[in-house]
Amino acid sequence: MESSSLNIAMWHVAAADVKALNASIIQYTTSEADPTTWRLLHQPLLQDAAWAPFGWALLYDWVQSKREVVSFEGDVSTIVLMSSADQPQLFPSSTSSAVAAASRAMNYVVVYTTFVLACVATSCLVCATYVRFDIHGANLFWFNRIVGSIWIGRPLLLVRGMTAVLVLSTASLELVEGGDHSRFHVPTQPLVHTMVVAGEATWLLYVVQDFLAVALFDSTTLHGPASVAVAWLALVVLSVVSPVRPTARLAQMCTATNMDTAVQCSSGVLQIGDLGHIWKVLIAILVSAGVSLAVALAWRCRPRSSASPSKPRYFLGIGDLFFHMPSTKRTDIGSLDHASSLLAGLVPLTWKGLQYKFDIKIWSVHATAATTTVHVAETPSPNVHFKREPTKATARFASNSARIASNIMTSTRKAAAHGPLLVGVVYVTASIAGSVSFLGLSQVNFTNDMNWATFNMTGAHAFFASWLNQELLLRPPHNTTTFQLTHAAINQGGSFASAATVVSAAPNLGALLQRTVINTVESTIRGLRTTEACLVPWIFTQYCFVDLSQRWEMANTAARQARCQRMTTNGAVFLEALLRNVPFAEFYNCWGDAFDVAIAYDLKQLTAGQKWLDAISATPNVPVDEEIRLWTSYNVTHFDTQWQNFKTIGVKNAYSVLNAYGVSYPFMLQSQSSAFQLLLQTS
Repeated sequence: MESSSLNIAMWHVAAADVKALNASIIQYTTSEADPTTWRLLHQPLLQDAAWAPFGWALLYDWVQSKREVVSFEGDVSTIVLMSSADQPQLFPSSTSSAVAAASRAMNYVVVYTTFVLACVATSCLVCATYVRFDIHGANLFWFNRIVGSIWIGRPLLLVRGMTAVLVLSTASLELVEGGDHSRFHVPTQPLVHTMVVAGEATWLLYVVQDFLAVALFDSTTLHGPASVAVAWLALVVLSVVSPVRPTARLAQMCTATNMDTAVQCSSGVLQIGDLGHIWKVLIAILVSAGVSLAVALAWRCRPRSSASPSKPRYFLGIGDLFFHMPSTKRTDIGSLDHASSLLAGLVPLTWKGLQYKFDIKIWSVHATAATTTVHVAETPSPNVHFKREPTKATARFASNSARIASNIMTSTRKAAAHGPLLVGVVYVTASIAGSVSFLGLSQVNFTNDMNWATFNMTGAHAFFASWLNQELLLRPPHNTTTFQLTHAAINQGGSFASAATVVSAAPNLGALLQRTVINTVESTIRGLRTTEACLVPWIFTQYCFVDLSQRWEMANTAARQARCQRMTTNGAVFLEALLRNVPFAEFYNCWGDAFDVAIAYDLKQLTAGQKWLDAISATPNVPVDEEIRLWTSYNVTHFDTQWQNFKTIGVKNAYSVLNAYGVSYPFMLQSQSSAFQLLLQTS
């Protein structure tokens, strides 16, 4: 009910405004009785109730930019007229080539690293199965850290980690249909996806800790796992509490590429990613690493018993800090089980009954001696003591009790031995599953350089471009305006799911921008200085004065000259304003004869006029700031030309999509060339 009342109230306000404007149409007619006598018929749009339905139809065309309303001011009266309907014209917009495929490189890195991790994990499980899982299962806990450093390499790990950071810092935005309209929507991100991507971002910590291990050595085993866990938790909480929201920023900035002929604009930025959020993620990772490192160093400095330092095992790489090996065989390359060897880049081989290990880090082969694990059962102490001879029943009971106790101890040892192995296998499997899941997520997000998963030219671009063209036409922003893209007011009627869509744009946008955006003093001066001097007379204006000092009048009637006194803040009524900002020699070469007849001959009769001509012809362009001060000193505040239809004002209007790295990608809203239409003009 409130919405209906509001619409009725707005309808009354609109009707009152149109009536006050006195917009109308006219028609010249003659009668059969007197065909030589012409009459001017005048029909207001809304004043006559019988004509009002047709008037509202014409006003709807005006809103749709199919018609224009122009005020014609004469010496006797002023008429506000509705123009005839313009035929829609098709203008080119952006093509899909605007979005390059540079992000494929990052996607390829993710694919490659995932493939390597999966291959090494599969090989480890095959080796473990081959030796009946006679491996040290605790070593599998360091699968990502060791395989990443040895089999993949730090540069690729850095790229993979930054890829995850980029995914965390990019909003998920998709175009959805609701009823009879379309709008943007941010889908709810599953928590498990956030956890997977946050885990992938911790690859950055692996790279940092790999470098620090040279100096910190055994402290890495303390602060490394702790910092990764803390960083992962911090990233999950950050993504849930403060997710990235897509925003749009409207700020129409236009320049005249050729004054009164073409306009070039940048109308807004659609921000799909947040560079600030990237810094938040990186700071969270570094703080987690710093806190964990400080705790580890404090723990390291505690008083402890002196012990001889263990000899580094360089053949293990970073695995030297995390792998468990018998202390008596720390430097024996053959003491590693096959699965752990593969993690460390040592591929076990057998040739003619001899065992070798191929080291992928230095591309060398090491011969290893066959090792046999010997289990020695514990024997009781050979102490001698006297005891009473047991009876048969007592002996049988003691024998059963000993056997049960032995079975329990054996089962306990097996569980203790296989427990870490089982957990390690589960960890490796979960790690590969997470990597494959991240591969799927990254492939979706990195389909284009903007990291906008669902973006396409006929969907998201067509929707936003059509909405933005309408918004700029009806509510042009005077200041920078920022808003959420998921706001309910941002919608368009119909579906954008078809293979071909149309971006609606006003054909008279160039003229509108010329009168509302680039009519400031600074924009005008810069535009004039890029204008061809020979095109100056085509700037459609009626001059009132030759010079800015208003010494020599130019209006064609006394009534017009009287009206000129109310236009002195408009720079377009001063001929000097134009001639000061174009190369006068080029202008005179094209229009010298006409300029002499209309202006120069009369001015040469006056001393002041001759001085003015000499100054105009000799004055080079002064700096823009100085020219602005000159115009301002004569109280010139804007530059408005007259309405005309003998030429179309060209316009190139675009918006940009900003990704998380702060790189913008422009997309065309409208591209219309300027052209003369002298055969169709009525002005």
